[in-house]
Amino acid sequence: MSKVIKFTSVLEGFVPSPKASSFFIPDDYKKMTPKNSKRDPVEAKSVKKCIPFLDALTIGYIIPFPIDMLVYYDKFRRRMNWEYKAGMPKEYEDITNIGTHSDGQVYESLVPKEATWKHVLKFNQPWVIQTPPGYSCIFTSPFNNRRPYKLIDGIVDTDTFPLHINFPFYWTADLKEEVLLKKGDPMVQVIPFQREEWQQETVSEDFDKRHYLQLRSKIDDSYKTQWWEKKSYK
Repeated sequence: MSKVIKFTSVLEGFVPSPKASSFFIPDDYKKMTPKNSKRDPVEAKSVKKCIPFLDALTIGYIIPFPIDMLVYYDKFRRRMNWEYKAGMPKEYEDITNIGTHSDGQVYESLVPKEATWKHVLKFNQPWVIQTPPGYSCIFTSPFNNRRPYKLIDGIVDTDTFPLHINFPFYWTADLKEEVLLKKGDPMVQVIPFQREEWQQETVSEDFDKRHYLQLRSKIDDSYKTQWWEKKSYK
């Protein structure tokens, strides 16, 4: 029986709804042609045939941007600015806008190397997320999908937390550029998981290279055909 993740918002029907991540596969990935070059083993498989890559791309759900927003750096005031490119009822701007965090709330090494603006911003978003008892959600930048920002990853116990979840991030785009965050484009990836207790074991094992190579060469797409299980998010 499928588990249910519920997204609730006062703006449902006015802003784009969250959907399974499979709805947001990048167009250039779809257009790729898997390579099958016998002459060059290195080129024999493109990322289009890599199942782990696809699993990461399609796991969970995507919350899209609720509205068009233009983000740019004001070099005279030396700060990031953003503005709406379409109307939003003023009473709902605080759950669809960009906010800020104090620098004192984070540690220095958290700043990614690719950050062009070294201060924390945050996406405010209009959805309350509810999962079954015992299930939490990971929130991260959309996997394998280049964005002009890097989210600070987080986990929330969405089976008990009743409020909107906002997402802190660092800006990574060139500060000389204006960037339009388009309504409906992927903002954050949501990955539900069951909270369980785990215990680690580290075990010594003899490595049989011949057996390993036999498994890897048994058939083309060996991982997909021998070990992979299809995941479902609807």
